Amino acid sequence: MVNDFKERNVEFQRAVPDVYGDAHPKGLLKSIQEDGEHLKQLSSQHIISSDQFGRDVLLQLFRL
Repeated sequence: MVNDFKERNVEFQRAVPDVYGDAHPKGLLKSIQEDGEHLKQLSSQHIISSDQFGRDVLLQLFRL
């Protein structure tokens, strides 16, 4: 089944931007208050999986 994709010439072209103007999720960004203290624990740490982080750290990462 994977070989079917190789045999077909599949091309992706972005004709227009996905987001226009002020359509970014600014409301969501404003609803998550910035707290850099939670990101400090990522310093000098190998990130293997999101499972190794708690809710607060993930919220701050997603905010970026």
